[in-house]
Amino acid sequence: MYDTDVDTDMTLVRVADAASGAGRGALGWFAVHCTSLNNTNRLVSGDNKAAAQLAIEWWAAEAELRALNLLAEMANGTTAAADAAAGGDMPNAAEVSMIAAAAASSAALGLEELKMTEGANEPYKTMFHLHTTRERKRMVLASEPGFHGGDPAQQAAPEGQAGSQFLRFEPGFVAAMAQASVGDTSPNTQGAFCLDTGLPCDRASSTCNGRNELCHGRGPAWPDDRTSAAIIGLQQFLGALRLYDTAGTQPPLSGRLDFRSVYLDMTNISVSASEWTRPGRTCPPAMGMSFAAGTTDGPGAFDFTQGDTRGPPLWRIVRNLVLPPSREQQACQAPKPILLDTGQITVPYLWQPRITQISLLRLGRLVIACVPGEFSTMAGRRLKRALKARFTMAANTGNSVPNDSDDPVIVLSGLTGTYSSYITTWEEYQVQRYEGASTLYGPHTLDAYIQEFLRLADAMIAGRPVTSDVQPPDLELHQISLLAPVVLDWVPPTASFGMLPNSRSPTTATGRQPGPYSGLPTREITCAPTLLSWLWSSSPLRPRWKTQGSKPRPRSCGCGSDRGSDKARPPLRRQQRQTLAHRLVELSLGPTAARHWPASGESCTMTAIG
Repeated sequence: MYDTDVDTDMTLVRVADAASGAGRGALGWFAVHCTSLNNTNRLVSGDNKAAAQLAIEWWAAEAELRALNLLAEMANGTTAAADAAAGGDMPNAAEVSMIAAAAASSAALGLEELKMTEGANEPYKTMFHLHTTRERKRMVLASEPGFHGGDPAQQAAPEGQAGSQFLRFEPGFVAAMAQASVGDTSPNTQGAFCLDTGLPCDRASSTCNGRNELCHGRGPAWPDDRTSAAIIGLQQFLGALRLYDTAGTQPPLSGRLDFRSVYLDMTNISVSASEWTRPGRTCPPAMGMSFAAGTTDGPGAFDFTQGDTRGPPLWRIVRNLVLPPSREQQACQAPKPILLDTGQITVPYLWQPRITQISLLRLGRLVIACVPGEFSTMAGRRLKRALKARFTMAANTGNSVPNDSDDPVIVLSGLTGTYSSYITTWEEYQVQRYEGASTLYGPHTLDAYIQEFLRLADAMIAGRPVTSDVQPPDLELHQISLLAPVVLDWVPPTASFGMLPNSRSPTTATGRQPGPYSGLPTREITCAPTLLSWLWSSSPLRPRWKTQGSKPRPRSCGCGSDRGSDKARPPLRRQQRQTLAHRLVELSLGPTAARHWPASGESCTMTAIG
């Protein structure tokens, strides 16, 4: 039924201005764990997903800069521009080199300074183009009989739509690579090996001579985990690039914008037998013995192993002395040997959620299932297959608005809302590897989610609201703190916290250091309204995180022009961009090409290799 053990499909939504077709953003879904950086990393990082997102945004910035330069040349009557306008080499997504994509690390600095047009507070008119790797493969196959080379995306787009021959992007283009069925998808593509012997780990238990700590997965650039993160990010970037290019040839999504959302008490859901589910009941949450064994992406401790349906004798004794699970709980969770009966632990509050939230979002034929955890590949496939069948049946029987469910595309968006660990199939649960041991609500967890998602789908198709008396607990009053209370926190009578001394202006000049009145750091961080009530202001000079090893640069680098000294302009993320730029260039074109990339402080005149 499936060609691969893991989900290799990527789904991407291209967000563009309805009038100009200029890109505003890209939202993609692809399943891969953010565990390229191993568990010795102590720095804040977005791992391979961040690498992919940054590469897309830099590529968009570079493509827009090239388009602006070309338009300027055409206005000046430049011969090269005239040749391009007559059908020569126009910039397009398929021809953007990896050097150009990485070089956008500098080009983006200029694009961020472009001002929004007057009336920016007015609502945008936006169109959404949907494309998937599965649909793109069909396009390629359909074009083969008369195909003379090139990408189907290079064919002319329908009239009135922005094709790939002249890609344009608006300032502030945002890319996001969301998770999908991520539960059992590892970025460590070389496999798992023992640290002491270099031999492959025992496949059944993921151990080396009985120890899980020595079994580690290896990424494509092992032992350099940061380069591995760049490679996995690069592969997602290339997939998104192809889909973004061809998505413009697809008609914009049309149909209703709709959603349904509900809270579920996952501790006691009765599941009925159906085409998609087996009968049973969910349980209060509990973690199995193999949970403590960890995974090859992040090993556990002690003598726990994966695939253990009994558990080490010593730890069974410890469990029974500390917090023994009831017979009913053991029977409900079987064959999971319970290590932590987290459903019983309520100090200082519940250790794991009893109440979870599921949501179903729809934009035309795109249906997004928002799940509160990490679905395994097969669990995600079964949920998507059930939803696709339900929406397709509604379209065939005329019970839906035209275009809403015609050839629906179902996307599973993982890690949304409450985190409730892993969700596996019934068969995977029986094996009790890490993912099965971390499936909180017993062997019928997936069946319960499928049943409840189908109820949301039925309500959406029929246009009915969804009601539920279940609500998540309010834990604000149950929070604990180990900090001493604040005795005195004071500002002058004429001032307030956050105010600049001797100044009533809410802004300060570039290069100056403001010194506002600040409260004690030990104060509760929620003393002000929530973040949702704040007024955010975008600035091209906003501070950025520094990456490890960053150094001040002697001058600003603006690709062909000096943009002023570092005193006038904070360094932002130049070194961060340059580091990843080097990695992308080296990974795609080799170390020789990377050596030609300008080093810190050098001139950064850029040549794009097409």
